[in-house]
Amino acid sequence: MQNNNNGYKTCPGCKKEIDYYETVCIYCGQEFEVEYPDERAAYIQKNVDKYLRKFDKMNAAGSGASWNWCAFLFTFSWMVYRKMYGLAVIVMLAMFAIEFSAGMLSIYADGGTSANLLINVIDIVICIVIGVLGNGWYQTKVNKLVKEGAELPAEEKQQHYKKGGTNVLAVIILALISGALNLLLM
Repeated sequence: MQNNNNGYKTCPGCKKEIDYYETVCIYCGQEFEVEYPDERAAYIQKNVDKYLRKFDKMNAAGSGASWNWCAFLFTFSWMVYRKMYGLAVIVMLAMFAIEFSAGMLSIYADGGTSANLLINVIDIVICIVIGVLGNGWYQTKVNKLVKEGAELPAEEKQQHYKKGGTNVLAVIILALISGALNLLLM
């Protein structure tokens, strides 16, 4: 597979240029392995082509913003799945504080009738913000891991790669804790 180093590569089957991160030629349908030239892939692990493509577009645009449907729809679960635990806790606590404050203001202003509407609007705004900024936050995490790993000896690098990737078990635990809290607060 020849990489022209301009974001495209040449398909070995039909010899047409395709996006560098594609795993199937859009012209002839030939499938092939993608060998990623940088360390970021070792830390991303799942959906490497999607994230590298997004990161490259954000870098080219000089922006830390890019839309991520999973971050928008699953907010904290997405952060936990991508092992951004600290950020998930910070956003969760900030969201709780904002919603609590909005609820208290609503109770004092109109006896609480607008509290649910206000809290729902705040939730939607927070989900939109996370959907827009999530890829940038994830890129920052991946770049930090790459920088840390660059200084490690080869035998320690394989262990360091485990700091990246995904964690399904943590998402399941988050769902169980969330469900238990909802039952307790009813």
